[in-house]
Amino acid sequence: MYIYSTGAAIITTVAGLLLAEPLLRLLGLPEEIMPQATTFLRIYFSGTIIFFGYNGTSAALRGLGFENPLYFLIIATIVNIILVLLFVGLFKWGVAGAAYATLVANGIAFGLAAFWLNRTHKLIRIGIRGLRFDREIFRQSIRIGLPTGIQQTFVALGNLALLSIVNKIRHQRDSRIFSCQQT
Repeated sequence: MYIYSTGAAIITTVAGLLLAEPLLRLLGLPEEIMPQATTFLRIYFSGTIIFFGYNGTSAALRGLGFENPLYFLIIATIVNIILVLLFVGLFKWGVAGAAYATLVANGIAFGLAAFWLNRTHKLIRIGIRGLRFDREIFRQSIRIGLPTGIQQTFVALGNLALLSIVNKIRHQRDSRIFSCQQT
């Protein structure tokens, strides 16, 4: 699972870093916030391996009977709030500070989940030494997960299309208001 997730995270990271600005333009984001949004999205995409790692570890914990990996996210949320106040409020890092706070907080959630998994379960341990690719497990994972993945992709694309429409309508409305104010 971790080998596949790492590979998928690397591909997603590279694609996200390269396509961040074009994706935001496709969504019709106003030009005045484009630089900040691009900065945030690129920093966020650089942490994809952290997000994939937490989600995989959380799924393993739930599969082994640990009912609430949510506890790790609660801790991460509290850390995120504190770090945003520190990075944005005190250090004045702006949008980049908020993105870095999110990465650090999610890294803590991943670290806590991995620690908990290694400490409490002998069946599954996270470590570089024991990693090996199992073709049969990979095949079964694809067979089971691909339909749900495709479904979630279409839900996300629908949400992005709706966001794009809303942004374009808002931009047209703002343009009309601005032109009316100048006359």
